[in-house]
This record gives sequence, C-alpha cells and structure tokens, in this order.
Amino acid sequence: VSTQSTGAIGKFAVNLTRCPGKGTQFVECLSTLISAISEKTFLLPLTIPTFNNSSLLPRKDYTANRLVSGLLQLPLHSQMILDETVLEPGQLLPSGVENVKALGNLISWQKLTYDFGFNYNIEFECDTRVLVLGEGKSLLPSDVVVPLSPITASPDYPTLLSSIPSHPLLEKFRRYLCIV
Repeated sequence: VSTQSTGAIGKFAVNLTRCPGKGTQFVECLSTLISAISEKTFLLPLTIPTFNNSSLLPRKDYTANRLVSGLLQLPLHSQMILDETVLEPGQLLPSGVENVKALGNLISWQKLTYDFGFNYNIEFECDTRVLVLGEGKSLLPSDVVVPLSPITASPDYPTLLSSIPSHPLLEKFRRYLCIV
C-alpha cells in the first residue's frame, strides 16, 4: 500500500451489507473461514462500549515509560473484520468519536496515529485489509459496498465450518492469494 495526497493506493475496503445479524453465527463462520485462508485475521465487534471504552490507538504511558498498544495496531498484511451487526443505538463519548475517526483514518489512508501525549501525535503507515460486515451501509468509509442476497433457509454454520478444506489445500489457497 502506498499513500498519496488523494488516499492510499492499493487498499480495497469492502462493506458487506444485508448480513444476518444477532442470533446467527454468520459473522463467526465468515471470520473462521477468512482466518483459515489469511494468516493474520482480527475480528472487532463494533459496539458503543467498544468505541467508548477501548483504546484503539497506541499511546505513550509516561508513568510506566512504555508504549501501550491499541487494538488497531496490527501486523503488516493483517485482515481486519469489523462487525457492525452488533451495533445498537447509543451515545458516543468524545473517546468514542476519536476511535471512529481512527478507524476511518486507517481504512481511508492506511495510517495509524500513535498518541505521545502533549498534543504530539505521529502517523505510521500500515497495511491492513478491512472487511466491514453490517445490516446496512456502514458509517465507515469503504471502496465498495456489496449487498448479500438473502436465502430462504438459514444455513447450518457448524456444518459449513466442518467442511473447511485440509491444511495442504489451504496453503495452496494462501499462495494463490499472495501471487494474485
């Protein structure tokens, strides 16, 4: 991923809409499937408490004299799955608003801000593929919105998970995706 003044080049954030919501195992099943193909996958359920109470950005702790990692501080080439199907109405605190901005910045610009306090922040480039799952179009930026077509019968997700291919075949999938 390369960044230019118009945005990050090479990133492709996808927003899947019409995802089955609570009470289904759709998100867990999809996350497990992507984890089987991609070596570094992170599922982040987006809830009001997550936004308000979690530290998404890394920050400097001057008392302990160390850098405290944030949830968005991921290894290069990670796949982040954002689950908006669990999002319910509520009030965002200022910290929650900052976390939403941080997610938008990561998705649009592939940059993560490290907070060193005293109004001193440094942006570091990252390379994180983002998949947003929701019932409707996300409030977060994306490059493409893909509505899922509902099916009449709810699939048996545990059976689907048990049919994940063997390790050697998954390794071939990984190699193919790295080449493409």
